[in-house]
Amino acid sequence: MLINEELLYKYGASIHDYLPSEALFKEGEEVSHYYQIQTGLVKLNNVFQHKEKIESVIMSGESVCNFLCFTDQKFPVNAITITKTTIIKISKHDFDRLIKAHEDIAEKIQQYLAKRVYNNFIWMRSISSPSAEERLKGVLDYFKNLQIKPKRSRYLVPFSRGQLAAMTGLRLETVIRTVKKMEERKLLIRQSRKIYY
Repeated sequence: MLINEELLYKYGASIHDYLPSEALFKEGEEVSHYYQIQTGLVKLNNVFQHKEKIESVIMSGESVCNFLCFTDQKFPVNAITITKTTIIKISKHDFDRLIKAHEDIAEKIQQYLAKRVYNNFIWMRSISSPSAEERLKGVLDYFKNLQIKPKRSRYLVPFSRGQLAAMTGLRLETVIRTVKKMEERKLLIRQSRKIYY
């Protein structure tokens, strides 16, 4: 967890359960809370001309757009749950009080933000490749590297082919063809409609 749950509760946080496809917030809304994922997955996306572009996926223990609690900007993305998700939510005002009272938390958030910016540059580099396979491998490597399990073990990809298409900017048909080619080259395994990388 980025911030200890008990500390968040001490400053007035509450817990909220969401079903898949529910919005935590929408693009253009005012930032009124800090969100930390207790369990589940949340995607940050934009929708242009009815086409979804997934900008990032946030996992258990991470916070969702916490940097915006330090600005007066509105949300530039939507935050939509991918799975059943439990969120710890604290008002921006109470979050500010917590940060001012605990300098060690502020330093931890700084380190987290630096890591997220670095990972976003890696993400952008991989999805800007003209090669469909390189784009897909870049996204799969990104998420596999976030896992605690040893790198040699297979990573169960928690995303549908449609979500992978939205993350990479590829057409669904291209993702399906590329997954088949990667399977033929033994770069991944498909079992029971699931992908292991």
